[in-house]
Amino acid sequence: MTKIISCNICGCELVQGTIDTPGNYTTSPYYLGENWPICRDCMVEHCNYTNCYGCQYGKYPECRFLSLKQLQ
Repeated sequence: MTKIISCNICGCELVQGTIDTPGNYTTSPYYLGENWPICRDCMVEHCNYTNCYGCQYGKYPECRFLSLKQLQ
């Protein structure tokens, strides 16, 4: 049996861990770490279509996602 953490927006798998081997997890390249519930692609889209001052995820100018604003 496995435990899967998926993106809250698109549903892609971010983290998969096996119950048989506690502490053994596999992460997707789209995983942003720190139990972040949104994949990298969805976060890039959010950053590019949202004004940083009105963002619900980060605080400008120290937002850790600021570099994603340039990616498309």
